[in-house]
Amino acid sequence: MKAVFQRLLKDSMIYGFGSLASKSVTFFALPVYTRLLLPAEYGYLESLLIMGNLLAAFIIMGMDSALSMFYYKHKSDGVSIQSEIISAVLQWRILSSIVLVLIVVLCSAAINEKVFSMGLTPLTISIAFIGTFFTQILSQCAEVMRLMFRPYQYLSIMLGQSVGSALLSILFIYKFEMGLLGYFMGVSLAGIVISLFGLYSLRAFLNFSRLYIEWWMALLKFGLPLLPAGLSIYFMSTADRWFILHYHGPEMLGYFAVAAKFSMVITLIVEAFRTAWWPHAMDCLHDEKLHGIFDRISGAYISVGVLIIILLTLISSSLVGFVAGEKYSVSSSIVGILAWQPFFYGYYLICSIGIWKSEKTYLSLIIATLAAVLGIVLNFILVPKYGLNGAAMATAITYFLWIVVTFRVSDRLLDLNIDKAIFFTLVIVG
Repeated sequence: MKAVFQRLLKDSMIYGFGSLASKSVTFFALPVYTRLLLPAEYGYLESLLIMGNLLAAFIIMGMDSALSMFYYKHKSDGVSIQSEIISAVLQWRILSSIVLVLIVVLCSAAINEKVFSMGLTPLTISIAFIGTFFTQILSQCAEVMRLMFRPYQYLSIMLGQSVGSALLSILFIYKFEMGLLGYFMGVSLAGIVISLFGLYSLRAFLNFSRLYIEWWMALLKFGLPLLPAGLSIYFMSTADRWFILHYHGPEMLGYFAVAAKFSMVITLIVEAFRTAWWPHAMDCLHDEKLHGIFDRISGAYISVGVLIIILLTLISSSLVGFVAGEKYSVSSSIVGILAWQPFFYGYYLICSIGIWKSEKTYLSLIIATLAAVLGIVLNFILVPKYGLNGAAMATAITYFLWIVVTFRVSDRLLDLNIDKAIFFTLVIVG
């Protein structure tokens, strides 16, 4: 157990540094974007990004989670079988991406009219979703590197995408005055380059001599039930954006999106933890001697996370004014509230472990769907009257209740003796 904990700590530090560097690129580019783009333009940018995330959910079809499970499940079968699994998942992503992105591109004019009230151009929308295609390819390559415990290769892909996207986007926006189109052109071009690099790095584990349809069936059987759950989580995360856009317009959404960027401090820690923890969690899950590690990880995660949220809330006003400028000062009031969402999201990989062990993934669907419905109801009640603050509170409450229910259900399936009193006490204090 000590060796696992030490390796997790080491990987977390590596992923943490890389994630910090990668997200720092986005964060340090924020002053440039907020000064080159009006709040309304930033609102449109946020809308396209969350639409791209929705498309990505249909592209993945739960294959990312299935890859993690099957990769370790067939660890004893040898590298050749693991390579077939990797190739099968990548084939699925490529083929599904081509089909779905093509559909969206053909419908871009209608999307511009119905969703954005002609505020954008079909070309901007098309380029944004083409970028989603390449993001899926490089994400697959990075995921495999993570499962192989190759953090440096993982970081080279993710950091390369972040740096390349930021540099090219700023170039197109500032030098060529291309606005939002320039932003998405930068993201797409960087995605093309990094995708090719990722595929080259995985060339020894890829075999496209045939279609692995039999693996598709097995992987989809596990992963497909997670798609509705993924969609539920998507709406849990983005309902606030859609309600703000509908009731208060793109300018207010721009303020909200900027505030969400400052909760990135929590997101950095959560992503580093999730990235490092998941392979170890899958490994420990199949060894009862290592089950005690879950309680220790839970306590450490909660303590550090709550402390950082408190500190972030205290400095949010000064931080927003310094980084984003005075025209985005209204964003500071919700930075602390928004920080709870990534905190709870990260804790899900700890509190849901019993569901994964029992392979009863349909329970994730039920719980997440109920949470998504609750989130929509809360946003419907709070956003029209309370605007940004109402949206932030609706999301935080939704995620908290999602974790509480998941914790209880998972604990009944597999009791790992995780101390729930620590979780509730520190969250209430925070």
